[in-house]
Amino acid sequence: MMAINKLTGKTKEFAEACYEQNSDLELRATGAADLTDCREWDITTGQWYNAIDAALTDRLRMEGGALFIDEAGRQLKYFLNKA
Repeated sequence: MMAINKLTGKTKEFAEACYEQNSDLELRATGAADLTDCREWDITTGQWYNAIDAALTDRLRMEGGALFIDEAGRQLKYFLNKA
């Protein structure tokens, strides 16, 4: 979990839980930061987004997928290589 391991504290703990409990499709479907998650995990909305991004990045690496991001950080394309 390369991306998750770059995080620290509660943000890392939340990212690990997201990675373990959600599929790549569920992680990609997130929209606005979940304020309930933020309160329960004692993280900011920025940390929430960082955790979701790290969990998705590591899940895609594990599953052989790719996520293309533009310079502004917007997701451009996603695909999953399944043999």
